Amino acid sequence: MTKIGFLSYAGKEFGSGHLVRSNVLVNRLKNLEIYVELHVINDDDRKVPPNIFSSSHFIIIDLPYDLQINEIIPSIQNQITIGLDWFGHRLLDYNIVLNDYPYSTAKIEVYGGLQYAIVRPEILEINKLVKRVKTRDYVLTFGRSVAANSGEEIHRRLYEKGLDGEIINPGFYERNSIFDSNSEAAKKLFISTLLSAKTILTSGGATLIESIFLGIEAISFPLNKQEEQFVEYLRKMGCLKHVFSIDNMNKEAYSVIKGLIQETKSNELQECIDGLGADRIVCIILEIVKKFSNS
Repeated sequence: MTKIGFLSYAGKEFGSGHLVRSNVLVNRLKNLEIYVELHVINDDDRKVPPNIFSSSHFIIIDLPYDLQINEIIPSIQNQITIGLDWFGHRLLDYNIVLNDYPYSTAKIEVYGGLQYAIVRPEILEINKLVKRVKTRDYVLTFGRSVAANSGEEIHRRLYEKGLDGEIINPGFYERNSIFDSNSEAAKKLFISTLLSAKTILTSGGATLIESIFLGIEAISFPLNKQEEQFVEYLRKMGCLKHVFSIDNMNKEAYSVIKGLIQETKSNELQECIDGLGADRIVCIILEIVKKFSNS
């Protein structure tokens, strides 16, 4: 039986988008009766336990680009390694030279753009079933990243300008009598809240991708250089118009954002994400597994 180790990340420094995507792929692979073992690195412990993937034939790495990887490398031995890279145009590469990861030149790269963007199955399903009633001017979410405090300030300033919005933060779930932010009830609340918004304010990660898929106009606040590159790519593709720097918010910026939220929404944005990205990525992973299993 083919065994795959999956290494991902969730924490305040870089948010939980990597784990969201990883979980989608892990579940797809498990549904194909492939043994998958997921290990998640967090801010408190970035070391992978020794030999945790010793029985795995392949290791899939989906980690933030800026994550210091030196403490992780020694735990990975001679397995074929598949690295996922979500920014710029490169989707993934494999057979990585680990000593240089993630800056190495891979033997094979796949350039696919947004056809490989991952949308959670809950989003795909509820998008079909739920009638959208846009009751809020905006919904703001920066996830679990270090920018959450900045999100609180943006939310407060927009409220003072008379906008009706909601912020999705850790206290959001408790305010709605949900005490486990990873529960199915929390997922449904998150999605239904997104669907209630005329505009989504978010960073440059998973929620931005899902907002574009849902056809909700977004205002992006990229949090690092890689997100800035990705957001610029989305702008060139025609599926995102408005980008602000979270470090340069001033009175004028808030006035501009208020005007953007209140203006009549047009249908100028391109439909550039079809929700089938996870299926395409799994097919590539299976091709890699087949190739190296037969070699």
